[in-house]
Amino acid sequence: DASGQKPVLPLGRYCLLAAILLLLLDGVVVGLMRTGRLFAPRLLTLLALLATLGALTSPLHAQELSTPPAVPAAALETRLGYIVTGHEDVDTASREGLQGLSDFVNARTSAVMGHPDAVHPGTDDLTYYPLLYWPITADATTTPAMTAALNTFMAHGGILLIDTQGQDGSSSTADTTFTADAPGTAAALRRVTTGLAVPPLVVMTDHHLLAHTFYLLHDFPGRYAGLPIWVAKEGDAENDDVSPVIIGSADWAHAWAVDSAGNTPFAVIPGGSDQRLQAYRFGLNTVIYALTGSYKADQVHVPMLLKRLEDKP
Repeated sequence: DASGQKPVLPLGRYCLLAAILLLLLDGVVVGLMRTGRLFAPRLLTLLALLATLGALTSPLHAQELSTPPAVPAAALETRLGYIVTGHEDVDTASREGLQGLSDFVNARTSAVMGHPDAVHPGTDDLTYYPLLYWPITADATTTPAMTAALNTFMAHGGILLIDTQGQDGSSSTADTTFTADAPGTAAALRRVTTGLAVPPLVVMTDHHLLAHTFYLLHDFPGRYAGLPIWVAKEGDAENDDVSPVIIGSADWAHAWAVDSAGNTPFAVIPGGSDQRLQAYRFGLNTVIYALTGSYKADQVHVPMLLKRLEDKP
């Protein structure tokens, strides 16, 4: 194969072939030793076995036996996914951003993240992904199949990180006006989330579990800083009260992005390298949140449980 390794040789069909040949040999010997009255049934049996042998050794059947079903790469290692927008620049930023985030997670935690995958909800199997990044563009649309797939994904514990990508205006000027969404994405967000099972949302604070799953964070910037993040209201989320959706406009993928040369091609505004580090830390917290759920919240009960154990006679 492409890796230079020889494929595994399936021995099952050869063992079956050997057993059939031995049975044929037995039939021939017994048939020759018997009278003609018993030889005819033996001959019919031999012909049936020969037909079976021909079917087993046919090219099509051999191919079916030797070709195992394809296993998705995301089933073999933990991967993040990003929803394809159809805009090459946005999709490239998503891929480079999630790759940069995966490398950051691998370097600082025991999690082992593979390469991110581009996914098409409604077509691709989302089962294997703990977290999907969805950058919203002004022309974003959805379909009933896509909405149903995302609802199933969230209902089974997946987290959808929706990003309306930041600010209005050029990012190259120092006096840029920050807004909640890039132009046109507010309407697109309403359009694509229609039909999604999104619980009641509140603005996230540094008291939320997502702010301390790994790093203790007070700000959650991406390429842009100072923009709100919306999460499920406490007590209204299913799956152990883990928010199935996180909505923001900080343009995290561009802050996380690392190109093929190992550079960070997009400036972060206004905080420079410190802001980028905070963006990576927020991304890492989000990945850990998606992988482990509310285990950090459960830890606050440990002292009480230990106290109860000590009080038992």
